[in-house]
Amino acid sequence: MVSGIIGKAYLNKRLLLFFIYSSICAFTEVLLLMHVGSNDNHWIISWFILLETPLLVWALLNLTRDKVIWIFGIAGTLIFTVIWLSDAIHIGVERLSIWGLTAQGILFSILSVIVLLQTMLEPTSYSVKPEFWILIGVFVFFGTSLGTNICYLFVTGEKTSGLLGKYLLYSLTIGNIVTYLLYSIGFLCNYPSRRQNLLLE
Repeated sequence: MVSGIIGKAYLNKRLLLFFIYSSICAFTEVLLLMHVGSNDNHWIISWFILLETPLLVWALLNLTRDKVIWIFGIAGTLIFTVIWLSDAIHIGVERLSIWGLTAQGILFSILSVIVLLQTMLEPTSYSVKPEFWILIGVFVFFGTSLGTNICYLFVTGEKTSGLLGKYLLYSLTIGNIVTYLLYSIGFLCNYPSRRQNLLLE
């Protein structure tokens, strides 16, 4: 988050959405850490993913003008919302929406890869583009989350859902660290060039 604050003035409007998104994520994770080991923290995740999904889809879609990708992103958001509402009605928002998290993981794993491939096909060297590192970060996090959810959902079964929140948090720790490192690189990688441009102006 420090890197995002430092580089905030050098981020364009599209990347500013990712900065806002990562700030909300960091705040939510602080709340989860304050409730770690407690069974009443699932409602935090439940409401967070309902806010997170449209915000991150919006941020990702702003990186592309491809209408097919936009349709996929909007349709994926609607499908996720239906699944989330179904879980909220049947099990309540105080319990973790495993199917909602799984649908979210599938959506963002696919969407981030598609937009990433588009970014890599552009003539500019992708290794110095902030979008490249941020998109990899999105894929790392949701790829890790998706793998964990599938493991608990189809291997251990839903009977372990009471323990899922705690184990999910622990299993995603490394993924979180890698993700925020990639976000940091993305927020700062164009800092020198943008600074030079401002000085020339």
